[in-house]
Amino acid sequence: MVQLPSVILTEEEEQECHALFCSLFPEDPDGGKWYVKNEIADDFHRSWTAFALIVRAQRLLAMGSAEEACSSAAKACAAYPLFIYFYDFACILDKLGKKDEARAMFGECLRRHEVNHVSELDNAILTKRDIKAVLDHARQVLAGPTETQSDQDAAGSTGVVHPDSTTEIAENIYRHLVEELNVHAPDEYNIPIHLRPLFSAKVRLYREAIILFVLRTKAEKDKRYEQLLESFELIVFPRSVDDAGIMKLEAIRAATKDIGQLLPTGRSEETKIMSWSNAWLKSVGCEETNAFVLAKFALDWQQVIINMHDAIEEIGGLPA
Repeated sequence: MVQLPSVILTEEEEQECHALFCSLFPEDPDGGKWYVKNEIADDFHRSWTAFALIVRAQRLLAMGSAEEACSSAAKACAAYPLFIYFYDFACILDKLGKKDEARAMFGECLRRHEVNHVSELDNAILTKRDIKAVLDHARQVLAGPTETQSDQDAAGSTGVVHPDSTTEIAENIYRHLVEELNVHAPDEYNIPIHLRPLFSAKVRLYREAIILFVLRTKAEKDKRYEQLLESFELIVFPRSVDDAGIMKLEAIRAATKDIGQLLPTGRSEETKIMSWSNAWLKSVGCEETNAFVLAKFALDWQQVIINMHDAIEEIGGLPA
């Protein structure tokens, strides 16, 4: 195991942190080296270690490994106590029903935001987060639910959408998580204008595949999701079994298999996010070599998987 001044990583955690470092800072085939200034070297190592640990924690939560998720999140906070990691840990605890612990962590998030100086290194991590929304959410939790929120919780209506039928729920899921999800904008990855229609079409396909995978997984454990899965399939697939329908089914299967590479389950398995991103972008005609763009693209997809799982997990109003 590898020991930081205050954190001991398991072998699996070490492997994931190493995989992220290698993806962000790949070896130069010409023998070039990466260098970090001595005065920020320790913070640099700690910050990216914490980032890798919190990504791992969120993925483990989505996979149902609650204890391991909490362990990795706690280590992220200890490795680099940036307020955003306390917020992420609080959200994990909240989703696990550990309300008192979550409130304490939301409070710690706000306290650290008030007293901590945000460095340029921190800004590199925070740049894609909605900090105002984070702080507003933390304050809202500490203030307690409004009367309206309490009534909704008592009624069991805690999902993202609350329509009357599974058809309406499926339509809302498609609209919010496939069509309107504000992630993977072409500008963020330097996609040439002439390639953007193909890029956007493949993004849509992968979003459909993720949602179908999550719904099928839920339906296997909870019969209430079976009808919702059928309703969503009617939106995604053509109603007639023809060549177009078969092609769409095969495309969804291929996308599901491909996206699965971002969710390793084996103890010795490392996700090759750089090569994954490179192959994905190349398939739509985009030759991207920038290490940060490639790493960001894959990490954004990992976050989308987690967010979609959470959104579907919180849906209320399903028929018994």
